[in-house]
Amino acid sequence: ILVFDHMHVDNHSLTRSNAQAPEEHIAIRNIPIAAPAEPTLHIMSYRNSYKCSEHTPKKGGGCSNVARFFCDCLRVNLQILTRPIAYLGDNEQDEYINGHVKKILDVYQYLTHFAQQFSIDEQQHSIIVMFVDAFDTVFQRNESYILQRFLELKNKPNMQHKVIWQVERECSPGHPRNIDRSIYCDANTTAYPPQPANSDARWLNAGGYIGYLYDVLANFRQFIDFIEVTGGHDAKGEWRGDQEIISMHFINRSEHMTLDYYSYLMQAMNKMYGVMRLHDDGWYNPNMRNYPALLHFNGNKEHIVEYVDKLANTLLRDRPHQGKVNGDIEVELINYNVSRMLKYRDLCGQFQQWYY
Repeated sequence: ILVFDHMHVDNHSLTRSNAQAPEEHIAIRNIPIAAPAEPTLHIMSYRNSYKCSEHTPKKGGGCSNVARFFCDCLRVNLQILTRPIAYLGDNEQDEYINGHVKKILDVYQYLTHFAQQFSIDEQQHSIIVMFVDAFDTVFQRNESYILQRFLELKNKPNMQHKVIWQVERECSPGHPRNIDRSIYCDANTTAYPPQPANSDARWLNAGGYIGYLYDVLANFRQFIDFIEVTGGHDAKGEWRGDQEIISMHFINRSEHMTLDYYSYLMQAMNKMYGVMRLHDDGWYNPNMRNYPALLHFNGNKEHIVEYVDKLANTLLRDRPHQGKVNGDIEVELINYNVSRMLKYRDLCGQFQQWYY
């Protein structure tokens, strides 16, 4: 049985200084896993093709530079995280399934397969999964920090059985199509849950979430049930986006969903350019007064290279190779539950300035 063993809680520092990139990364093992005695974090992402579409943001070169965005973020993530992210998805769009719906289907398929190796009790209390978008997410804190912050949030009132989804300042549930946004985006709407006091963001972003495996699967079963009933289409026969489907369930007050309202873990960068401040410990959100564990450059891609490179020059400045990653470090790609390992230099060979 292929076992995805991504990260076990250890005594690694919660700061960047000791988040060294290991020489070897092993994400798939052909051996059984013992029942974890402590919470265990598994980070995954979804990687579609590099193909451009009519919906790809054009401002900032969002279409032509998507490979650059991916490789720039990846070389930082491989040095901040103690284990590499597992990238789900494939390199080709299914001609019969919209990519945004396929994202939900593929993640659910993988999580269902992944869950088979754990007991229900482990899924509810030990196994934590985190999902991030692949091409435009960069980490500035390691797994130990993320795990500690997550457990702190779960200890707050009314957080039992809830998956924590990313929050953003702009409402955009209709991507990749035009819809009646008033249902979701009217600031005075009573349907959409209001943000709590002192939060400057209200709207769900589907590009990041974290929760116990059991609760994440409960979220995705709701999404899958909706897709099976509707085929993923609206009344006009148009494909719904994943953010629209997930926002619909959030509006319906899903008992398994909440948002990271204070960006403790995930920072959606749309409408945050010019707000974030670069300090010695990375990008700082002065509104929420914290350093998010990751930055997701959703929406406008105009400043992604600038922000990622400044982060790398700050957090990795004391590394021997000054921000460059070992080109032989392997990255795990999973397609239909089949895993293969590729070296960074094989994925990102055209960007020789980022590896040695």
